[in-house]
Amino acid sequence: MKKSFKQRSELFFEFLIFGVVMGVTEDLIAIKVATDAQFSWHIFWIVILITIPFAILGELIVDKKLFLPKKYEGYRHKNRLEIFFEFLIFGIIVGITEDLIAIKIATDSQFSWNMLWIVTMVAIPFAVIGELIVDERKRLAEFFKKYIKLQNK
Repeated sequence: MKKSFKQRSELFFEFLIFGVVMGVTEDLIAIKVATDAQFSWHIFWIVILITIPFAILGELIVDKKLFLPKKYEGYRHKNRLEIFFEFLIFGIIVGITEDLIAIKIATDSQFSWNMLWIVTMVAIPFAVIGELIVDERKRLAEFFKKYIKLQNK
């Protein structure tokens, strides 16, 4: 089934804004908080190069909802399982991995458990924003419409 121009544009917009921009922002925050490195354009360009493959993975592959096997198709809670797996696997685990790679390549800092802790604390809110808010914006819009209707009654 061929996607319309609107669908392709929306997918590209998600990739560009939420995949790349939020990924770069997350990585730069992780670098700033977890290391003593100062911002430089060199670090910025390295972070962009690291972020692009992760954005492709996240927005163009993971968000296609390919996590659950076909046997879950009839399950009532399939969407909740997909959201949970995206949030857990991509949002947090892959987010931490991306942040650690960015720190290592951009700053050459040595890994420490404290760094892992800091990076995890940075990755969690971005995972919430990326997977539970951005990817579920249609459901959130419906929720708020219903909420506003209830308030107006």
